[in-house]
Amino acid sequence: MNRPASLARRLRVRVAVLQAVVVAVAVAVHLALAWGPLVEADRDLGRLTEAVSESLVFDKDGVPRIVPSPHLQQLGAGARTLRFAVFDATTGVAVEGSSPELIAALPSSARLKSLRYAEFEAPGPDGRMMPGALTRMPTESGEYMLAAVGLQRGFVDAVRWIWAELVTTLLPLLAALAVGSLLLVPRTVARALKPLDRLSAQARAIVPGARTRLEESATPREITPLVSAVNTALDRLDQAFEQQRRFTANAAHELRNPLAVLQARVDSLNEREIKAGFQRDVVRMTDLVDQLLTMARLQAGQINMDGRVDLREVARTVLSDLAPLAIHDGREVALEEPSHAVWVPGDERMLQGALSNLVLNALDHSPQGETVEVLVRDVPGKMIEVLDRGPGLPQGVGDEIYEPFWRTEIRRRGVGLGLAIVRDAMKLHGGSVAHAPRDGGGTVFRLEFAAGPEA
Repeated sequence: MNRPASLARRLRVRVAVLQAVVVAVAVAVHLALAWGPLVEADRDLGRLTEAVSESLVFDKDGVPRIVPSPHLQQLGAGARTLRFAVFDATTGVAVEGSSPELIAALPSSARLKSLRYAEFEAPGPDGRMMPGALTRMPTESGEYMLAAVGLQRGFVDAVRWIWAELVTTLLPLLAALAVGSLLLVPRTVARALKPLDRLSAQARAIVPGARTRLEESATPREITPLVSAVNTALDRLDQAFEQQRRFTANAAHELRNPLAVLQARVDSLNEREIKAGFQRDVVRMTDLVDQLLTMARLQAGQINMDGRVDLREVARTVLSDLAPLAIHDGREVALEEPSHAVWVPGDERMLQGALSNLVLNALDHSPQGETVEVLVRDVPGKMIEVLDRGPGLPQGVGDEIYEPFWRTEIRRRGVGLGLAIVRDAMKLHGGSVAHAPRDGGGTVFRLEFAAGPEA
C-alpha cells in the first residue's frame, strides 16, 4: 500500500521552486538592466588592452609613456567617446599619455592593488556619464592597470562582467536567501499546518455518544468547509446512533412487561417438565433483554466515570452472587486478592456486570467438579483474571469472540452479548479485555485497567 503524500513536504517543495523561479527572474532582470548601458560603448576592452600594451614605451630610466601605435590610433580614430588611462599597478601613478579627464574622474578605489576587474562610471566627452571598466594589463616590463570608458564588450568581457556581478552583488544575497529559506520555510509550513494537527487531536478525542465537534472558529478559512462538512456528518451519525439506541432501549423495555406476565403464568403451571422448559425460555429471554439494556447504556455512554472502585469489592460481590449458581451446577468459585485495595476510576455496577459475564462464561464451559478462579492483581498492572478448566476456545479464534451474538457450539446458555458488553465496558474505562489459553487446559480472560487513583 502506497503511503499518502505529505502535504508539508509538497508545500515546502512548491515554495522552494517558486522562490527559485522568482530569484532566477530577478537575477535575469538585474543583469539585463545592468548590462544595458554598457552596450552603448564603442570598443572592445580586450583589443584596447592589447593596443595600449603595444603603445607603452620606456625611456632610459624605465619611465613609461604612451606612444600610440597604429593599432591604437585606429581604435581611437573610430571611437569618438573612447577615453583611457594607464596606472602603475604598484604605485598607482598614471602613465604619461593617459586621459587627464579620466584620471581626474576615476575613483581612487579603482587603483587598489587587489582589484583584477572593476566597473565604474565616468563623464564622457559630452559630459554624460558613461560606463567604464578597470582591468589588469600585464606587460614585459611589469603589470599595469588600464581604465577605459566608451567600450563595447566582447563575449569574454561580457562573461567576466556577469561573473563579477554575480560574485560581488548577487551571490551573497542568494546565499542569505537560501539559508533563510532552509531555516524559515519548514517552520513556516509547520506553523501553517498546526490547525490540522489540532483538528486531528480533536477528532481522535471524539467517542461514541459524545457531543463534541471539531472547532471551526480557529481554523483557516480554506479548511472551514471541510471541518463544517465533518461536523455535519457527525451530527447525522449521532442522530442515527441515537435512533438506534432509543430503538434498542424501547424494545427491551417493551419486552419486560410481557416477560413478567409470562413468568407469572409459567410459575402457575402444574406440569413440572413443561414448567421447567418454559422457565428456561423465560430466563433466556430475560437475559437477552437485560443485556440489550446494558448494551444501550454502554453505547450511549451512560456510565459514571467519576467514581472510584476497589477491584477486590467488585470480585467479592460478583462471586457472592454467583456462588449459589455454581454450587447448584456442581462447580465452585475461588477468589485470590491482595491484602490492600486496588482502586480504579469507573462505574462499579458496570464493572460488576462485565466480570459477571466472564465468570458465567467460565462456569458454563467448566466441567462439573472444577473451580473457576478469579484473581485480582495490581502488579505489574491493575487487572482481574478469570481462569477456567473448560475445553478452551476453538483454534484460530481471535477477537471476533467480542462481537455481538458470537457464540461457540458448546455454549449452553446466553445469547452471545456477554463478551461484547465486557469489551465495550472496558473501552469506556480506558482498559481492555484479552484472552489466552491456560496452561493445563482451559482459558484465561483478563480485564486490564489503566493506572488509576491509589488508596
